[in-house]
Amino acid sequence: MSSIDLQKWANIATIIGTVIALVGIGVPVMIWRKSHSSKTGTSEEKSSSNKTSEDKLSYEKALAELSKVDADLPHKLRLFINRCKREGFFEDVKKTIMIKAEVPGIPAVNFGTIGIPDGKLDTNYIAESGDKVGNRDIAVKYLQGIANLLEGAIIDSSGKPWTWRVRLHGDLPPLSKLLEKEDEWLELMKETRSAFLNMARLRTQNS
Repeated sequence: MSSIDLQKWANIATIIGTVIALVGIGVPVMIWRKSHSSKTGTSEEKSSSNKTSEDKLSYEKALAELSKVDADLPHKLRLFINRCKREGFFEDVKKTIMIKAEVPGIPAVNFGTIGIPDGKLDTNYIAESGDKVGNRDIAVKYLQGIANLLEGAIIDSSGKPWTWRVRLHGDLPPLSKLLEKEDEWLELMKETRSAFLNMARLRTQNS
């Protein structure tokens, strides 16, 4: 099976995981990351399909860059992201690697941005997602949960909500520190996503 075929199956697995999460709490499934209903596809979909190999290479290159910080970090992160994808999360690779989840009615929620090549974790943006879904406390609880996993960490809420993030001794925490407690982190992500989805469901019912 080619690398493109593998990527297609990975995308399908991510979509299925997201749908299962939505249906499990009774949220109507109306939003998809990509449309697969058209045989010909839109120009945007064709462009996305043509970039599959390029995106894959970007992901691999981003992982490789992390080896400059820690030789074991690319492998550990790959395993963690694979676990996240099985739970319905997905990675968004640009100049960084972001771990996100779909929530109806708002842009995908970012649960953490991994800096390339410094390997530090930035947890900004999620407080703004909390505002957009109508409950900032969901995001604050997530940030506090992250801080609790890192001895000496605090929530920096000195700026606008989109800048709120966890800091460790005044800096962004190393991803490697959080991966030492990846089970707890993934569970926290799942609980937070459920809270976002529940809030989205309530908004749908009240609209």
